[in-house]
Amino acid sequence: MSLKTVLNELKLPGKEYRGKPFWSWNGEMNAQELSDQIKTMKEMGLGGFFMHSRTGLTTTYLGEEWFDGVKACVDEAKKNDMEAWLYDEDRWPSGFAGGYVTKKVSNRIGYLFFQEVKSLKLFKWTTQSIALFKCKKVKGLYQDIQRLTKKNYKKESKGADCFLYFYYDKNPSSTNFNGYTYVDTMNEDAIKEFIEITHEAYKKRFGKEFGKVIPGIFTDEPYFGAAVYNKNDLKNNLGDVTGKFWWTPKLPQFFKKKFNYDILDHLPAIFLDTSENRILQSRWHYFETLTSMFVKAYSKQIHKWCSDNKLQYTGHMLEEPTLMRQTVRVGSAMRSYEYMHAPGMDSLTEYWREYDTAKQVTSVARQFGNKWRLTETYGCTGWDFNFKGHKAIGDWQAVLGINLRCQHLSWYTMEGEAKRDYPASILHQSPWWQDYSKVEDYFARVHLAMTQGEEVRDILLVHPIESMWAVYKGAHDEVTDNLDGDFRNMTDYLLRNHLDFDYGDEDIILRHAKVTMINKKPILIIGKAKYQTIVVPPMYTIRSTTLKVIEKFIELGGNVVFFGDAPDYVDCKKSSLAKDLSTKGNLVEKNYKSSFDAFENNRRISIQASNNTEASAVLYLWREDQDNHYLFVVNTGQTIEGKNFVAVKDKKISYPQLTIVGFEGCKGTPFELNLENGLPATVSAKIKNGKWELNSSLEELGSRIFVYPKKKTNTAKL
Repeated sequence: MSLKTVLNELKLPGKEYRGKPFWSWNGEMNAQELSDQIKTMKEMGLGGFFMHSRTGLTTTYLGEEWFDGVKACVDEAKKNDMEAWLYDEDRWPSGFAGGYVTKKVSNRIGYLFFQEVKSLKLFKWTTQSIALFKCKKVKGLYQDIQRLTKKNYKKESKGADCFLYFYYDKNPSSTNFNGYTYVDTMNEDAIKEFIEITHEAYKKRFGKEFGKVIPGIFTDEPYFGAAVYNKNDLKNNLGDVTGKFWWTPKLPQFFKKKFNYDILDHLPAIFLDTSENRILQSRWHYFETLTSMFVKAYSKQIHKWCSDNKLQYTGHMLEEPTLMRQTVRVGSAMRSYEYMHAPGMDSLTEYWREYDTAKQVTSVARQFGNKWRLTETYGCTGWDFNFKGHKAIGDWQAVLGINLRCQHLSWYTMEGEAKRDYPASILHQSPWWQDYSKVEDYFARVHLAMTQGEEVRDILLVHPIESMWAVYKGAHDEVTDNLDGDFRNMTDYLLRNHLDFDYGDEDIILRHAKVTMINKKPILIIGKAKYQTIVVPPMYTIRSTTLKVIEKFIELGGNVVFFGDAPDYVDCKKSSLAKDLSTKGNLVEKNYKSSFDAFENNRRISIQASNNTEASAVLYLWREDQDNHYLFVVNTGQTIEGKNFVAVKDKKISYPQLTIVGFEGCKGTPFELNLENGLPATVSAKIKNGKWELNSSLEELGSRIFVYPKKKTNTAKL
């Protein structure tokens, strides 16, 4: 898009750049009322809506009256030049189709249950039994472990202190799932039924509108399960059931094909204390299997169906922040994002600072060339959450590359139990609804400008999620907390020093990375993204395939930075390979004191406070097209290394003087885009030592967009 076109469209950006709230269908749906509320959304400056079944719904989900309501909304969206997005579930999490899928028992989620048994007198092998072991317990460790056979377990049981019993069972039914259970998201056949019941039903009625007034479909918080220890409310005739773990019936077969050994032999070691060595390859293989099965069954199938039917697949996974939380629920969130046309995140409350979650989303989106990156945002903020809060929470996500805002929540009604849902309602129930277009116009201008060209980021940070897989046994402890803390500190360090980066998932690196020379410079390419520096954060283990990429990059002269000690394990086996390779790169102390030299060639931009240090509360997004650079700067109001839970009202940092240095070679005079009206405005800028030095300011929670033309430009004629 030419700069002249950008400036023209900034006056009143189109629907694609505007918010599309979760429209809570939480009562008896009436076509006229639906149409009237769409007109209200249009007046609020919104660009569309997600039609979202919610608590309080009395209309039968996926019944004919439901689809009549959808049709009324599609027709009204057409009239108002808006987007009518689908949502794939009755409430959440997605996958069980309101219970239609999990009526069939084989489609229901199940778990691997564990218990320590002192005697086998009451034990009986059943169809649910998975494995039985005898062992001795020495100083809290299970040792001399031997797997017993189904046929001869009684004879083989002699000489044991205790027995370890693993069995499989389905989850009990729950009102949360309309009297059934959640779905087994690692079961490909179950997810095929979910697609048949849900997606095909929409296609039958509205397929002609796919890719038009209906751009896509939202999936909400799918997951493969959760581990629970000391679950003493679970009992059977053998006593207390002390743990339940992630499982699906075809897991042993999938595991054996992938790794060529039997996982059942290793169950005690994966879940229990059997050795003083915490890093365990079989545990890493187990989580790799869970992640692969989940991605293959769920996101890959839905992505293919949506691609074939001209729909964008969007939404977010459950528990995306922190290494431990995504390990527990989805393995690696980035692996699922690979198969989403518009990957997304969930940003709840005004307090959580999920920079790492946003970075995961935008990294994969950039690597696979996906323009749109969604956020489900403003949930759990309350009725008194004002426009300042809407801007602040939206800004930090936008500056990290998130550009499709799905506001949580717009209520269809406040009748009955519907009023107990998470406030506030971003619709006519809030007294400020007629003024909300001011918020939407602002963000629409930001998203229009900051989707021009391509993002500029030169650094790839290897994502250490698989180190968490290697050490996680069902609960957090010092080992898991240290890994999560180091990862957060690494992310914060780069951001506060304005060294922008993408994450690199090791499996994505394996399948999509290549090292080459471009213009006589060593470049790492992952999909459609290019990098000039690789950073290895503190991590316990690294893949040998990742090391091969790093080694080739170093051989070509590429910059590789190891923060702290290099991993002691490769593929979860004790190895010096990573440490040996680190001597050929830049080894930086974990306290980061000597790190700036390691990034000397990556310093493309400096954003300085009045004391000539990097303004640590400021984040930036930089995009470049054929003719211009676009720079979005946001004052988050809090130091990035500060507390994670800070209310908007307490984000007080301001920058009366701010200096931006960079954009060497640009010949045109930079100018600012006024986000109140979209018009260009002059700035104070000069060339110093070959780079532009722009002087400005950022008030509390302030933001600005600057344009740096590559050629001399007369902005008065634009």
